[in-house]
Amino acid sequence: MEKNQNNEKFFGFDIETIARSWCYKKRFNTGLPRPLNGKDVQFFLYGRNALYAILSVLKNEKKLNNILFPAYSCGDEIEPAKKLGYNIYFYKLKSEKNFQIDLDDIIKNIEGFNGVLIVTHYLGFVQRDIKVIANYCKKNGIVLIENCAHCFGTKYNGRAIGTFGDYSIFSIRKNLPLPHGGALIINNNSIIKDINRVFKNSFYPPSSEAINLDLFIFLGYKLGLFKHGTKITDPLRKLSQPQSLHGPRLTAYGGYNLELSYLAKAMILHINSKELAALKRKNYLRYLNYFKKNRKDNFLIAEKLLNGEYPMFFPLYVKDSKALYKKIKEYNITGVQPFWNYMHHFLNWRFFRNENILKKGILVLPTYYFIGYKNLKIILKNVI
Repeated sequence: MEKNQNNEKFFGFDIETIARSWCYKKRFNTGLPRPLNGKDVQFFLYGRNALYAILSVLKNEKKLNNILFPAYSCGDEIEPAKKLGYNIYFYKLKSEKNFQIDLDDIIKNIEGFNGVLIVTHYLGFVQRDIKVIANYCKKNGIVLIENCAHCFGTKYNGRAIGTFGDYSIFSIRKNLPLPHGGALIINNNSIIKDINRVFKNSFYPPSSEAINLDLFIFLGYKLGLFKHGTKITDPLRKLSQPQSLHGPRLTAYGGYNLELSYLAKAMILHINSKELAALKRKNYLRYLNYFKKNRKDNFLIAEKLLNGEYPMFFPLYVKDSKALYKKIKEYNITGVQPFWNYMHHFLNWRFFRNENILKKGILVLPTYYFIGYKNLKIILKNVI
């Protein structure tokens, strides 16, 4: 694909060119937590781009054709594998009341398996069996990719999440105030030799026109120009940029082949990520104490917070998140929303009971700010 070098202006400014002058040749990621601050990391426009990058290399260089995903999924992480022609399989969760995966079901599915295993740390909660899974994959020649899209600075027994697998994927825009941002961590350099050379020939920076469009969408959500819950595909369609819900962003400008913009790099240089992580943990504990105090433990999904966990959201199990959201949105409580309540088309949901329950029943509260006790009381009143 030809690289798009158009320098379109955003309200009279060429944002990408200006940002490039701010951070050119600077190591913009040194202030990020491990493993994002290392040298064996490649940054992309989105997390799905990072996943597409490593899956394409594994397929082309190692001839891998099989991939095993958790059935409880967004769908965005599955589309790259589908596009690349992988044979896609799924494993189950252990329970309908937490986000822990079923280790026995994984082992059953990967016996004699030759391919890639994806393990997701949902909402920034650590998969407690990640070390066991990593050891099993290493012994059996299975490529392990940690999906850390919801994680930021997360640790398990002092070790950074994202360092257990051969590779790991991050979606840093989900945890930082950025219009976009994804990353690929390379922990095992022995699988693909000279992987940076492969990426250099296939991936490239986005054009100014693409970044201006993404920035407009980002500001539209932040400033309330788009209603809460609006799918990103809706404003893009109105701007003559139609695309599939789970496919690549900015398809007309390079889609999966786009690297991180200079705009995002410049913004990262001025973000205090440690303060943001601490704030998320603090707000999570405030929510947790409130629901425990009001003796509503039956709504809690993750009652215990491990040292080193900084959740992206505070999840509540409410049976029907869509119905509850409809009740409380008239109070203009921002940041509260159903989580992954749509059933994507990549698997037959009737075979996955626990995943069905979570898809329909999870409502999440934001941890990057505290919604206030008045709003918590409204939610509690409506959930009963």
